[in-house]
Amino acid sequence: MKRSENEYAVPINIYPSLWKSLLFVIGCMAFAVIGYWIQDNPSADPVKKVLFGWLAILFFGGGGLFLFLVTLYSKIFRIPLLRIYDDRLEHYLLLKGVYHTLHFADLRRFRMIKSRGVKMVAIYYKTAPMIDKMEHSSRWMQALMIFSFHQNGAIAFITVQNLDTNGKELCELLNARLKQFRKASTNEKEDVGS
Repeated sequence: MKRSENEYAVPINIYPSLWKSLLFVIGCMAFAVIGYWIQDNPSADPVKKVLFGWLAILFFGGGGLFLFLVTLYSKIFRIPLLRIYDDRLEHYLLLKGVYHTLHFADLRRFRMIKSRGVKMVAIYYKTAPMIDKMEHSSRWMQALMIFSFHQNGAIAFITVQNLDTNGKELCELLNARLKQFRKASTNEKEDVGS
């Protein structure tokens, strides 16, 4: 049975969680306010004012504001962070504003992991696509991929902390789609061979 083009055109969309993002923003703003209090305290040491005052305001205040604006932008324009098709996974890159495509033909499996308290779905590439991805990456990205590979056995991850779906369910869905893709491509090869 040959698939129609329309079946590939309807993705499963995964969006960022508004409530989780707002919780992160509130936490960042709380640390920024604490930084303001430290900076505003006249009896505080000048080194503490700079280290714990201004840097907290800049880092947490700026990070919270950035996260708020990104979440607001994503919600207004209904931009999914992940789009899962029958033959590929598209991951939205926030800073570039484009989707990065991961073809299921290049992947072995997905696995739920927890690294330093952060829940992630590890993406395991097949050997040839993994080497190709490493060769076409910057030195900085290569160093990150090598570190990730040594730590967890995978070079790419999807952070699930901020998504509107459960990480375990997402991992199961991705593995089911990968298995479905392999079965469909095996059937197509058999149809061509007959």
